[in-house]
Amino acid sequence: MGFAAVGIFSFGLACVVLLMHPEALSGNPIRGSVLALTHLVTLGWIASLLFVGAYLLGPVLAGSPLWSSKLPVLHLICHVTGLALMLGGLAVLRYQIASMGALILFVGLLMLVVNLMKTANRRSLWSPANLAFQTAMFWLALTGAAALFMLRARLTGNTTVPHEILIAMHAHFALFGFLAQALLAVSLWMVPYLLRTENPPAWLDHPGWTGWTLLNGGLLAIFPAVLTGSRVVILVAGALIALGVVMFVVQLVGLFMLRRERVTWDAVIVGTGILLLVLIVLGALASLPAAAGRSADDLRAWMRLYISLSLLGPFAFAILGSGERIIPRLVWQLRLAPWSGYANIPEPDTLTRTAAGGPVFFSLLMGWGYLAAGQILNDANSIRLGAILLLVAFAWFLVSVSPAILRLVLGVTPGDLSGLRLSHGEPPQPTQTA
Repeated sequence: MGFAAVGIFSFGLACVVLLMHPEALSGNPIRGSVLALTHLVTLGWIASLLFVGAYLLGPVLAGSPLWSSKLPVLHLICHVTGLALMLGGLAVLRYQIASMGALILFVGLLMLVVNLMKTANRRSLWSPANLAFQTAMFWLALTGAAALFMLRARLTGNTTVPHEILIAMHAHFALFGFLAQALLAVSLWMVPYLLRTENPPAWLDHPGWTGWTLLNGGLLAIFPAVLTGSRVVILVAGALIALGVVMFVVQLVGLFMLRRERVTWDAVIVGTGILLLVLIVLGALASLPAAAGRSADDLRAWMRLYISLSLLGPFAFAILGSGERIIPRLVWQLRLAPWSGYANIPEPDTLTRTAAGGPVFFSLLMGWGYLAAGQILNDANSIRLGAILLLVAFAWFLVSVSPAILRLVLGVTPGDLSGLRLSHGEPPQPTQTA
């Protein structure tokens, strides 16, 4: 819940900053305000909510309890402290402060990686979702190491690797190695849950295995691609990453085809996010040859376009769509599940307003469209309108989970329970299984 609070606050703050300073999505990306906004979105919002999914779904994907229940608390402390120092240091271009924050963040990331690796190794329960999630943890650690190396280069003023190459490696390891792969892995578990599809056939794992191989093969090919600057190797790496994402989506589409009930808004939102990710990856791949042959400024603009569209499009859809189901389930586990032996408790679906899912979907879709048009046409007003629509979508998301938020804050009242049958004089204690 602590990581969820950090993520939700960061999303709202990023939209407000973008509303006030739409020029952050244009011009030179190596500026303090742009670097701070980028890491507010990636580390403050997306990574925080992916950490929520990691601690909740990592044990489910591994079929084993979480190895340590104390490390997540220490990780949260490191995450909040390091994030504050890093954002503040980047905003004023004080790399000493940013480096200190990055180091603290990296220590927290290592706690997460060790915890989930230990959890996964308890059983040999391997699936595309589980393996992709564990591999995403590897790329997360590599992303953190690359960030520390870049900050060290900024402090010392010398490096054996050009700064542009370091930025390209860091951005792609973070976007496709960690964020995209973790999102796809969680979606492989979330989509059957949202559609209530039980026991999908084993053959549906084949596209996922193929996608995992291609995606990580493309990420490994980034090393020689950026070091040599070869257009051929760059195209091969981009093609492998794009095909890997597509194969993951083929498995997700197959899961959608097996649905047994009507498709709900949360499933539509998650599915749209995955579709947008495929379109962005294919569009970036199609424009890669032209961008690779231009100047460094054109290449930076190309990277900023598809990375920002990915962060503010597919990830917004997938996270908010999943959150409409995960947050009520989490609050139900914390507040209502402990009463299951003492009274008749309502179902988790009663803690969400499903009708609000429609406005969330359309506000997100229109907001993303205006952001895309604003960057392509270099129109600040369009970017500002897109930020407003993202805030509207976020407000509707809060409406959709408002019953869960109220129950979390107010606790359980007698009106929430029926058939109360306390035989002892004390109420049940909350469980620690959430």
